[in-house]
Amino acid sequence: MKKLRFFKIFVISFLAGLLIIYGSIYFFLNKLTVEDEDGVAIPISEGRVNGLIIGVAGNLSDTLIFASFDMKKNKVDFLSIPRDTYYLRKGFNHAAQKKINAAYGKDGAKGSVKAVSDLLDTEIHYYIEFDYDAVIAIVDAIGGVEVEIPRRMDYDDPVDNLSIHF
Repeated sequence: MKKLRFFKIFVISFLAGLLIIYGSIYFFLNKLTVEDEDGVAIPISEGRVNGLIIGVAGNLSDTLIFASFDMKKNKVDFLSIPRDTYYLRKGFNHAAQKKINAAYGKDGAKGSVKAVSDLLDTEIHYYIEFDYDAVIAIVDAIGGVEVEIPRRMDYDDPVDNLSIHF
C-alpha cells in the first residue's frame, strides 16, 4: 500500500514538473513573436533560436535549462545545466562564487545568460526568468498538488533564511 502511495505521489509530481516545463516553453515560444520595448517586431530566425530558462532562488539561479529551437525541423533540444557547474570568473575566488549559479547574483539574468553562453560557446537570443512565486502560481492554477508527509519534518537554515516545519 505504501509503495502504491509513493508511486502515485511520484507520478503526480513528475507530471506537475512536466507541466511547469511545458508552461515555460509555451511562454517562451510566445515571447518570440512579441515586440521589443520600442514596439518594433522581433524577427524570428529561420535557423536555430537559443534560449535560457532561469529559475531563481534568492541571488542564485537554481535552475538553468538551455533550449535550442530548430525552426526548419520544428525540433527542440534541451540541456539542463547543473547549478554547481564550475564557472571561473575573474575576481571571484570563493568556492561558492565559482559555481555557474552564482553568476546570477552580480548581474541578474544577464549574468546567467553570459555564463551559459560562455560555457556552451554559443549565442543565447532570449531568456525567461522566474522565481518560486511563479512556480507556486502555476501549481495553484492546476489545482495544487496534494502531498502526504508520513512523519514530522523540522529543518532550519539561518544562512539561507529557510525554515521547513511539516
